[in-house]
Amino acid sequence: MEQVRILRVVVASPGDVAAEREAVVRAAEEVNRNTGRGRGRGLRLEVYRWETDARPGFNPEGPQGIIDPFQRIEGCDLLIAIFWKRFGTPTVDGRTRTEHEFNIAYQAWKEKRRPEIMMYVRRQPAGFEDEQSRLVDQFQETLLRVLRGTRLPGSRCPSEYRMS
Repeated sequence: MEQVRILRVVVASPGDVAAEREAVVRAAEEVNRNTGRGRGRGLRLEVYRWETDARPGFNPEGPQGIIDPFQRIEGCDLLIAIFWKRFGTPTVDGRTRTEHEFNIAYQAWKEKRRPEIMMYVRRQPAGFEDEQSRLVDQFQETLLRVLRGTRLPGSRCPSEYRMS
């Protein structure tokens, strides 16, 4: 019997990029149809998202305290971060949920070179600038400073990732 390698993909993003989040799911479904079991390649992508893979409930750490155990970001194979005009909802520690999830992945990557991290920013102009869009810009600038001279395995500089 053929062994199937399962790659855990976590999508981290605020709610204003729902179409892009769905595009990740559709792409994974296509990969699974074309390279999954029965095709001789033994690969399956499993996509985890806060809106489909967490349950409602109460946690002293807020909603993120419920989401984290379901996503298990530190043990995933790939984190895909997607941004546009919102940076996300603040967590109890003052960071946003998306930033929190990205930081978990980045810390794990620094320790064990896993998960791979991809960051996409929607290029369509937001039509306005507010505190949320400024936070997205600041986060990108910080990443560029932190990652200067560092390339995440199998990826390009975060500023090169764009979804149309």
